[in-house]
Amino acid sequence: MKRKTTWKISHTKLHIFFAPHFFLTVSMFLLPCCSETRPGKAAAAAESTTSSFSSSLAKRAAEEEACSGDWVRVVRPTVTPATTKRKHRMSDALFGINAQFFTGPIDYAHPKLADACVEELGCTVIRWPGGTGANGYNIFEEKLDEETMVIGGKEIAMENVKFQRLNECIARSKTDGKYKVKDFGTFYNRCKGKIVVSLVLNVCTRDETHTRAVCERLKQENVNVAFCEIGNEVYFPAYAQFIDAVEEYAERCDKHAKMVKFFYPKCKIGVVASSAFWSDESFLDNDKISSKGKNDRKETWNARLAKALARKSGTFSYDAVVIHTYGSPGRHGVHPTDLEFYAHSLSHLELQFAKTMKHLNDTFGEDKKVWITEYGCGGFYDEKIRNHPFKKSYLATLYVMEFLRRMSAHECVEMANMHSLNQMIDVEKRKGNAKSREYHDIGIKRTVFSHAIAFFKDLSGISTDGGATEISELSIIGASKKTILSGKFAPCTHKHTNATLFETANNDVLLIMNLFDTEQKIRDLKKPMYMETFSAGKDGVHGNSAEIVKREIKDGEKESFEEGFVIGPYTAVKLYYASGLFE
Repeated sequence: MKRKTTWKISHTKLHIFFAPHFFLTVSMFLLPCCSETRPGKAAAAAESTTSSFSSSLAKRAAEEEACSGDWVRVVRPTVTPATTKRKHRMSDALFGINAQFFTGPIDYAHPKLADACVEELGCTVIRWPGGTGANGYNIFEEKLDEETMVIGGKEIAMENVKFQRLNECIARSKTDGKYKVKDFGTFYNRCKGKIVVSLVLNVCTRDETHTRAVCERLKQENVNVAFCEIGNEVYFPAYAQFIDAVEEYAERCDKHAKMVKFFYPKCKIGVVASSAFWSDESFLDNDKISSKGKNDRKETWNARLAKALARKSGTFSYDAVVIHTYGSPGRHGVHPTDLEFYAHSLSHLELQFAKTMKHLNDTFGEDKKVWITEYGCGGFYDEKIRNHPFKKSYLATLYVMEFLRRMSAHECVEMANMHSLNQMIDVEKRKGNAKSREYHDIGIKRTVFSHAIAFFKDLSGISTDGGATEISELSIIGASKKTILSGKFAPCTHKHTNATLFETANNDVLLIMNLFDTEQKIRDLKKPMYMETFSAGKDGVHGNSAEIVKREIKDGEKESFEEGFVIGPYTAVKLYYASGLFE
């Protein structure tokens, strides 16, 4: 029988009730690897670091101590000299997707793809022609270069790259519109201006004349390019055969950017930063920085690139640095359960995201924006991780929601693309072995992973009224904490619940994330106009289904929010209010 989420209104509390099997499922979660603590007087007193704020902080400590029982409160954070800015404008370009169609029946020519991306998912950016494939993309043949190339007078045998294998995937695909510019132009124009393009240039196997041809073809299809990435992950040692050193990459940035700017003067330019600070120093086996060896290229890339670009500041300018931030499943060679995958990913986010943003700001300058053009769950270092069932599960979706929430709290992050569109949509199954464009009459269906972006779509100015959205990360007074043992690394402590306020032109939206296996009780909330809840589907939190329920709040429910609102385990909730909720 299909499980339903129901709401029971008592005189004092609003409860979310789930079927008994759900609680049996979640009771298995995190108990072996987590412990729960609550802040007390000592933790609250430690918050007081500035004498001028002693009064307000003392009040906060008293409030926190009063909430140290079953109930917590959501408030704006205390403003201190270190946090003088309460809120900032959220970029409309945070809800993008990386579309890299190598396998499967989806391509840009599908007549329902545009509506699925824009209207249903609320995507605001499309990354084209993708990631790895972009480094070998050949606009003239509309496939990837795989033969021996002559680059800069040097003959390159490309046996160390994946281009041949990817071409084989394209060749045996059931559709033929994977990398055809005309089909991409058709898709773009069907979006009717509700999506912008992040163009990834091939700076490995082709020179700036190829970039000119790409821009000319896109112009012919009336495609406007808002963002341009100069290559994809070229800091990896595998690309050293194409780009000897970071200084050579800086030279190519100059040449290719000038060509793009000729066709798209308003296009913003992003240079490729190494993701080693995010990945290698926290969760991967090769986490110790070497002075020399195979990892030296990616470990020293950022500092060397910043210096090389500074020397070229008279002729070349850029707007952003590009980084990829996949949540790690844990240690290489160890294949986790879905619970471990979830715990490791959350810990990676907790330990490393803020540090990584600071590293990029410190290295390249606070005036440079950050583009996270690939993010998601897990990596690609072996087949079991690439195909792990967690990556398309309910818990993976919840993790990505929390990633989006945290990412939005950093003003420096201007654009982001979730990987990938293939994980978010699929076609309806049908009998037979249909080929090519016969697949275009088949309906498109969404996966549970699509909810990660769709849950945020009404917060984006592009997909709603074109107005700005301001964001404030809120404090949870009295919130419990979870300590997770994260593989070979030290235990990581997480807040049980996180909250963010999104202030749009029409209303305020309070997002509350309950990331763990016990319900969270929140008091003193004002009655919202309506609410939207993301919770596990009939197969539970381990499965690949979910329910999103949106409903109006009745007049008689005011006391239920003021005296106690209960959020179920592993659940995200959005509460909608009139403007000015926390003012």
